[in-house]
Amino acid sequence: MLQGLIETDAEVVSFIDRYINCEIPPDSDAELEELVTSVQRHSKRHSKTCRKKNTVCRFNFPRPPSSRTFITGGANSDNFKSDDENTRACKVLKEVKSALTAPDMDFDTADAFFESLGIDQGLFERAYRRCVTKKSVVLKQNPADIWVNQYNRDLLRAWQGNMDIQYVTDAYSVVVYILSYITKAEQEMGLLLQRKQNEARNGDLDAKAAFKQLGSVYLHNREVSAQEAVYRLTHMHLKECSRNVQFIPVGDNPVRMSLPLSVLQAKAKRQTCEDDSSIWMTNIIERYHNRPELEEFQDMCLASFCSEYRVIYASQVSAEKGSGDIIQLNNDCGFVKRRTRTQPAVVRYPRFSPTRDPEKYFHSLLQLFLPRYEEYHLKPSQFDTYEHFYKNGAVKCGGDVRRVQSIVDDNKAVFEIESDAIDQAKQLLEENIDLEDAWAQLCPETERERLRCLDLMKDRVVDDEDADGTELMPDPTANPHTACTLETNHVTMPRQDALDLLRSLNEQQSAVFYAVRQWCLQKLLGQNPEPLRLFITGGAGTGKSHLIKAIHYEATRLLSQIAENPEDLTVLLTAPTGVAAYNIGAATIHHTFSIGANVKMPYQPLGDEKVNSLRSRMGNLQILIIDEVSMVDHRLLAYIHGRLRQIKQTGDYSPFANVSVICVGDFYQLRPVKGTPLFADGGNLWEGNFEVAQLTQVVRQENAEFAGLLNRLRVRKKKEPLSSRDVLTLKQRETGEDPTDIHIYATNAEVDIYNVKRLQDTCPDAVSIQALDFVRNPKTGRMERKVGFHTKIFNSCLPKCVSLGIGARVMLKKNIDVSDGLVNGACGTVVEIIRGNNNNNNTFNLEAPFKTPKVTLQSI
Repeated sequence: MLQGLIETDAEVVSFIDRYINCEIPPDSDAELEELVTSVQRHSKRHSKTCRKKNTVCRFNFPRPPSSRTFITGGANSDNFKSDDENTRACKVLKEVKSALTAPDMDFDTADAFFESLGIDQGLFERAYRRCVTKKSVVLKQNPADIWVNQYNRDLLRAWQGNMDIQYVTDAYSVVVYILSYITKAEQEMGLLLQRKQNEARNGDLDAKAAFKQLGSVYLHNREVSAQEAVYRLTHMHLKECSRNVQFIPVGDNPVRMSLPLSVLQAKAKRQTCEDDSSIWMTNIIERYHNRPELEEFQDMCLASFCSEYRVIYASQVSAEKGSGDIIQLNNDCGFVKRRTRTQPAVVRYPRFSPTRDPEKYFHSLLQLFLPRYEEYHLKPSQFDTYEHFYKNGAVKCGGDVRRVQSIVDDNKAVFEIESDAIDQAKQLLEENIDLEDAWAQLCPETERERLRCLDLMKDRVVDDEDADGTELMPDPTANPHTACTLETNHVTMPRQDALDLLRSLNEQQSAVFYAVRQWCLQKLLGQNPEPLRLFITGGAGTGKSHLIKAIHYEATRLLSQIAENPEDLTVLLTAPTGVAAYNIGAATIHHTFSIGANVKMPYQPLGDEKVNSLRSRMGNLQILIIDEVSMVDHRLLAYIHGRLRQIKQTGDYSPFANVSVICVGDFYQLRPVKGTPLFADGGNLWEGNFEVAQLTQVVRQENAEFAGLLNRLRVRKKKEPLSSRDVLTLKQRETGEDPTDIHIYATNAEVDIYNVKRLQDTCPDAVSIQALDFVRNPKTGRMERKVGFHTKIFNSCLPKCVSLGIGARVMLKKNIDVSDGLVNGACGTVVEIIRGNNNNNNTFNLEAPFKTPKVTLQSI
């Protein structure tokens, strides 16, 4: 039966019932019964690996009983199903699933089980076929056998151990299983090595000790054999192919290789480069067009030519003449020779979508599978498109006139075997299907044991047998691997102040406030409402910050009642910059979520230590408020989403891990620095996810006419002229240039020139303070003074030299303490410079009171 082609479901079912079983053997076969119950029965309590992705059992145990084996899904499924039928079918399967785990479930046969639910075998099969789209097999088994994994009686007796055997209907699962088992990505080994490397770095070990520890980890946890390790280290081939691979460049503008630079330079000297075509090497398509007009080449398509013939270069012609016929191509395009008849090459070529790029798709089909000698034969003048020619054209082939579609499809069938299954597998891969799910379906018990072993390995402690315990000097620089700290923003507003704040809200602000408050009440009552996605916007002076404070106070007051720990954060207030965060008593986004200044995609997850630190404080987070959202770009929002997913461990791809997000800002204001604003086109977490609340009533500006002018400036387009009245109003506001005011320039060079001039005028006794740069000594591991300066420091705003004097104005360029107002942009005046007393002329203490009202720290 295996030698023939099995086509009908009845034949497949008969084959499955003959070789595969999933029932507990009778008492008369005590040996097999004991073997099945000990190694083939899935645990009813389930393990941690079963519950991955918030599922009860990702291996689909218990499995439904059935009085007969049947096949469902795939090409036999009805793709035109009504919603009512689908709903009823899903309800039936849900009742079956619930009944399987009921404590009183005790039936001898599947028919008796179905009868207790008011259904029969036929209704169960129809419901299963409607709800399961993938082709799968439901095995015959009684209710008592729903926890038994499939096996073969004879093989299980011989193997005496757990086995997974089934008739495979999913080509994708087979490919994933085979490839992942052969290649073994070795991710777990990489994690162990990375962990030990971090420990070595934190322990300030020298290179020799660190390398010794890494070697110990590798030897105690290696996943490859010693022979494979040698092959890897010596760069020997781990695989050899029995077939050559030939890539065929197709499409409108395929990639071409240019001649070597030395040849091009020689041609340029001889002035023989007459046109652009003379700079390119002869490719396989040109050789195909210049094949001889012999009978064997007349009806040969490009794919067959590339698969059956190989290029013979001029230097190889004499050596190859004795081993077979060499064919010379026309127009000096070289030589080719037929490959061994039993070993044609595997051809690869770009694949285009027939729906997204139909013209490219049909063009590539004609290029690959339609015989021709000239490129224009692919689309004669009477046809408008390649698709039109493919479907309606006819050419002479093999002495007869045949339809183009027939010729192309026949040639294509030779090279694209099971192409539909491959395309489906590729689509599944692009949709981020977890590869391990294929293992779970194909070999559930084996996969469960494998994942269990991996979990045990992650918790294994590697002993450092030769550790000498020498205590090395700690690194005096900031440690980037230290677990992050979280700046909290508890409600500190007095009750009376809060009531005054709430009473001051206008009608628009109150509408937004009570909408958020209602959501909090629903959450408090356990109604589990959908997460809020709210964008509060409006011009300057419309009370956005005022509304934020009211929402933050009330939401924190209500949601703190459902927190497990009084210190847990339920409402978190953040902003993208230090100044914006300080103005509303918040924390910066980067500091809150431990995001580096250089936000790169793809997303880089946090390590376990930092995630656990964040989770301990933000595990009960319900609402995240982001102020000045106009300065947040797509990448930063993606990192917020990623951090929340790590913290909340939702197991799905819900936006922001189902945490409510309230964004506040005005997209007419500052855009992200070197980033794309959220309103830009493209699929992202912002588009279509947020409801807009517009504030239009100006509450901060008493002069209504001036407020109107400011709003017109806010929405004014770049080349739109201002009215004469607005220009006159603005001119009346001119105050003239004051040297004490902050000046803004386009370049840092202009800033430096102005600062030096002002420093000379204001501080005649200015001092110059040189930077002290340090490097780590590779022998001792200690930090030592560097002669000169570092060429470049990553993500550093520190200059090599700073000139200061009494009375000089200074500005912080880096956030030091957001909660204390020491943020990027805070300004102050130097009142005293104290030289250090450690015999180092370059050490100074500066006292510079800052003008920010709430700053309590007076010196830096």
